[in-house]
Amino acid sequence: MCIPLLMLPLAGALHMHAPSQSEACSADIYSLSAASAQKTGDVIRVVMADYPSTGSSWLKKLINVVARDAQHPCGEPACDIYNEAQCAHAEEGLTCPCSWNAKDDGSLFFKTHFPAQEIFRNMPLNDAQYKKTMHFDKILYLLRHPVATMNSNADRWGGSPASMARTLECWGLWWERARASVGESQVHMLHYEDLCLDTPEILHGVLQFLGGCYKNISKEDVSRTLSKDKKLSCIHQQNLYTQANGRDKARIETTMGDLMRTWGYDFDVVESWSRKDFNSLQFSTSHLGKNFSSTLNPWTSIW
Repeated sequence: MCIPLLMLPLAGALHMHAPSQSEACSADIYSLSAASAQKTGDVIRVVMADYPSTGSSWLKKLINVVARDAQHPCGEPACDIYNEAQCAHAEEGLTCPCSWNAKDDGSLFFKTHFPAQEIFRNMPLNDAQYKKTMHFDKILYLLRHPVATMNSNADRWGGSPASMARTLECWGLWWERARASVGESQVHMLHYEDLCLDTPEILHGVLQFLGGCYKNISKEDVSRTLSKDKKLSCIHQQNLYTQANGRDKARIETTMGDLMRTWGYDFDVVESWSRKDFNSLQFSTSHLGKNFSSTLNPWTSIW
């Protein structure tokens, strides 16, 4: 059973308001089909729409660890289009962990940065990444506050946070079109901040959305696994508010326009992070800086 969008904490602040078109984006953002191509096979394919530096490496780690540690284990379902995982599978264009099995596990999710890199490099969108990405049944829409996202990208790979915001805006407009094409029941909007603040609850919701073997993993399984390894904790749990008010905040939010509301990043939501009692949250500082991050720079090449 899919988890309705409005069950997520941040989603309560969402306004179902379609963002307007941006003159800054290429024609491909609006003219190329954003609907999934017809696929073969019975496996549930969930595309993880992932802009760089929004927490996908951490999420993949969490899901894989919980899947193999559950009372009734499943294969690790975190696949990708970049040959990052160890094994190639019959699922078109993907590599997955070797423990994943289509027959037994029934579903997977796969990482893609599309079309962020194409937008940044002013390339046509109808490329190999497009063809690998646009075969899915559901969308796992991974988001992080745009100011935090832009500053994290600039800190890791250089550049000005404000000058990079156009790429995020156009990426978001593409995935809003894809979201509309598949329907809200097949979309799970996942905010990085929610995952930080209530990791067991939000992660269990993601597993339910994936379906297949993973919908049978209990919330107790998730909590038990996470409690055994503090290195799985969110490394930014204590500074979500500060990050959302980082460099170039006004310029970034102006560039993002309607997407700020569409994605649920209203003023009241951000202000609520400043009032969280972080002393009551389990947090380990022993792994700061070890964010399961890829060493590859997504802005210098398309993997």
